[in-house]
Amino acid sequence: MGDIIASRIIISIFFIIVVLGCDSDNSIVGAYKSERPSKVEYATFWITKGAIRSISGQELKLKSDSSYIYKTCGHIITGSWKVDDDRLTLIQESKRWKSDSLNEVDYPFGKEPQGYFDFDIEGDEMVSIFQSSSDGRRMINKLSK
Repeated sequence: MGDIIASRIIISIFFIIVVLGCDSDNSIVGAYKSERPSKVEYATFWITKGAIRSISGQELKLKSDSSYIYKTCGHIITGSWKVDDDRLTLIQESKRWKSDSLNEVDYPFGKEPQGYFDFDIEGDEMVSIFQSSSDGRRMINKLSK
């Protein structure tokens, strides 16, 4: 009887260690939103990341099945996501305008700049830095959980 209890304890401890030791992307699952940064944050972005403009009002929902919904000022983008090291990449599968009238007339989409869908994972924040396609300025998109 004592050997059975001891073996169950050992198996339970082994199972707990395996489960806790597994690297999981589920820690980033959840809802993120970009807010307008303060003047101090703007200065920090400029000094530390070379970014001189910021995006606000965007929402990103990362789901546990590795799918996402990304809402910008004008678009709703869906697809899948993956993590490599501390870098989140969004893989776009569909994109539509928030305004249904634009969807009906097949209004053309602009092309997102390179790096727009790549985020550095910084704790509970996702940070994307890219060149603006309209004026070439470095931009930052910081999404917080």
